[in-house]
Amino acid sequence: MRFHLHEWIEGEENAVLEERATVASYQLFVGQRNVAAFQEAGHEVDRLTGSVYCLADGLADEWWRVCGSRGKPVTLLRYGGGYALPDIRFEIDGESARVWAEDLAPENPPITFAG
Repeated sequence: MRFHLHEWIEGEENAVLEERATVASYQLFVGQRNVAAFQEAGHEVDRLTGSVYCLADGLADEWWRVCGSRGKPVTLLRYGGGYALPDIRFEIDGESARVWAEDLAPENPPITFAG
């Protein structure tokens, strides 16, 4: 998995200082595929915009769950903090690691991520 930050966005309204300070436009790649791309109202959008604080904090805080899952998939959705994310999953069994994205079509916001 690879994370590509396009730009930090200042001046967003959010009550939580850490989230307000970490709003960005970004992409997430699994292999060469941009799994952050989504469909919204028939239009293709190639990047997400939102706070990356919850994602970074969750992955840092629960690194053992991700790295030591022993064959039980962990979804990135767990660390979204209410922000839209693709359903990227990690499965690490101690010898090998697998990372993939599942199809996802949340109702709020009404967008579609391809797996």
